[in-house]
Amino acid sequence: MRTTLISLLLLCFIPNIAHTQTADELYQLGRNKAKEEKFKQAVKLYSKAIKANPNHFKSYCYRGEAYSELDKFDLALTDLDKAISIDSTFPDSYLNRSFLYYITKKYQDAIVDFTKSIDMNHEVGMSYYFRAQSHLMLDQVDSAIVDLTAAIEMSLKEDYSDYALRASLNHVLDYDIAALKDYNKAIELKPDQISYYNKRGEVKLSLNDNRGAIEDFDIFLKETPNDPDAPEALTNRGTAKYNLGNKSEAIIDLTKSIDKGPNKYFNYYLRGRIYEEMELHEKAILDFNQMIVLEPEWGDSYRLRGISKLNNGDTNDACIDWINASNLGEDVVYLINKFCN
Repeated sequence: MRTTLISLLLLCFIPNIAHTQTADELYQLGRNKAKEEKFKQAVKLYSKAIKANPNHFKSYCYRGEAYSELDKFDLALTDLDKAISIDSTFPDSYLNRSFLYYITKKYQDAIVDFTKSIDMNHEVGMSYYFRAQSHLMLDQVDSAIVDLTAAIEMSLKEDYSDYALRASLNHVLDYDIAALKDYNKAIELKPDQISYYNKRGEVKLSLNDNRGAIEDFDIFLKETPNDPDAPEALTNRGTAKYNLGNKSEAIIDLTKSIDKGPNKYFNYYLRGRIYEEMELHEKAILDFNQMIVLEPEWGDSYRLRGISKLNNGDTNDACIDWINASNLGEDVVYLINKFCN
């Protein structure tokens, strides 16, 4: 009994020593909260880590990332700059800052930091991909293609969307053979992505593969007849049919495109030309009238309408149209000299 009492008395005098968490421990707790997407709690823990060690660059780096997730971009940039000033060899600081620049549309700054990340051999595939996106936002399409190609080559898993994006960029630059190859690959990887058939059809049309283009437009229009891109697909399919000499079916597609709207002048232009070739002069004139309403400064509209009016027996009005065309810069001297003097 006496021994037990002494033991209890000794316990009363043992100091209660609480464990003081280190900066590394607080940082790791913050990282755990960030992985759970609890960014406000993560910020608090990173701040405690920085208080424990003002040079804890990893805490600055990831507090900056957390601030970015909370849309506190100025605070995020301050932290990431601080992290880099303490340790310029930590690659995540550059990667996180590059994403921050990208989000805030500072694309040139983003390119610099993505390049730094690539040079440090860090998250190289992702860095190439987003540097490509940054180049694209600056209309640096050639550079975007180069980076996207590098991202595709480094990817452990083929991503259909990467091929589709590169295809669209190649098409913009008229590299249509390369674009076709990429759309073929994208469709191979994702055959149920119907929009790719429409885009591949556009490339085939540019390559004068009219039959192949029609096949792709058929798939797209059958599966998604009410898609916002359907009117343009109808126009393109009509163009391909016209190129093959199928004028009646071309008119049907162009008319459907006009009915679906918006009424682009090219539909009236091509349908008017077809009507004129079919000697349906009055219908051609009506379409050229619509062209002039939509594009009043395009001199060729007046030239074409003048030809239709001439063929319809109205030489005087034809000459008026050609004079208007001449005033808008069209070379119609031959027509005026032959028919109007």
